[in-house]
Amino acid sequence: MLLIVLGAALGWFIASPHRSADPGQTLGANDFIAYWAAFQVARRGGNPYSAQELFAVQQGLFPGLKEARQYWNPPWTLTMMSPVLALPFDYARSVWVLLNIFFLTASGVLVWQLASPGRINLLWCFTATVVFVPAWSAVSIGQLSLFAVFGLCGFLWCLNQAKPKCAGLMLVFALAKPHPFYLLLLFILLVLFRPPLRRILGAACLYCAALYSLTFLFLPQSFFAWNSSANLPLHWKTATLATQFRILLASQDGAAPAWPVLAFPLAGIILFCLWYAARKAPALSLRTIIPVLCFSLLTAPYAWVFDYSALLIAQVALIAASSAQSARAAAARELACWLLLLQAGLLLMSHLSGSMHVEVWFPLAMLAIWLRGASLLARDNQAAFSTSINA
Repeated sequence: MLLIVLGAALGWFIASPHRSADPGQTLGANDFIAYWAAFQVARRGGNPYSAQELFAVQQGLFPGLKEARQYWNPPWTLTMMSPVLALPFDYARSVWVLLNIFFLTASGVLVWQLASPGRINLLWCFTATVVFVPAWSAVSIGQLSLFAVFGLCGFLWCLNQAKPKCAGLMLVFALAKPHPFYLLLLFILLVLFRPPLRRILGAACLYCAALYSLTFLFLPQSFFAWNSSANLPLHWKTATLATQFRILLASQDGAAPAWPVLAFPLAGIILFCLWYAARKAPALSLRTIIPVLCFSLLTAPYAWVFDYSALLIAQVALIAASSAQSARAAAARELACWLLLLQAGLLLMSHLSGSMHVEVWFPLAMLAIWLRGASLLARDNQAAFSTSINA
């Protein structure tokens, strides 16, 4: 609890109701302006997916803006964020920065309790959380990735604590941005179809039905606009294998084929199903979740560095397990060094490249560190990784 309070206080300290002339130079504004403008357009009967309508709202806040910040998320995301989006922009942005800090710190605490039940080492938990670079990328531009990550972490914790209603609600939060984590969500869905856990699936379905009903009741035009604007943003260069493959296949005039954007997720689903069948329906555990999450981020149609915030689960779990009394000091030091080098490498490459699609190596590097950590800690009889979360 103290860690969450400290994180919230830090967020409130850095969040400010003042803004510069450029959303890219304003803390928490660059992407948040798209959510806020979409909500304003939708609640007065407009099309939240129309670049023209969004631009009219956004330019009123940032006169120097050259093009609209487009809204791409499902319409029910606006309903989930509506308590914040209903505020005036400057205060809404500040509150969202504060909430993102809360989502970050709370996710760290929840993962620590999964990996190392008992008393939390606040210093190590706080350090492992705040040095995770992708999370601060999400905070700085006002992304909702940390909200989805909080939903994932909260779901896993509630599942472990046998709180089915709460687990169902947290799973709905994770659906605010499902595409980067599509394989993990598929894994969770298959696990929830098992008889002992169907109550959680039922609760999640009820919450989803309520959410969709509220959206259709208060923002009905957003559903129709969403269906009519289902065009893939093929101009994006994101940190996924699909983007790297499209760059390799691009013609001399820069045109790239669209099919990898759908082919890689489809291949990911096929490979995941083969693994799931070969492992004979494995349980949800940290040992199975992290590889699936890394593979999901790599093969997703779109995923940015801030979506890598989900890999906070791996970093905090490694630090939590290695800080246990039975873990060897040498193993703990080695893992800490690898994780610090990983964060430093991401910062350095982001600074040198100036482009966010080159960081596709990050999930692979995290997976390698995770496998190394699991190997080291297994020698010390650490059961944190293999224990079923829903046991």
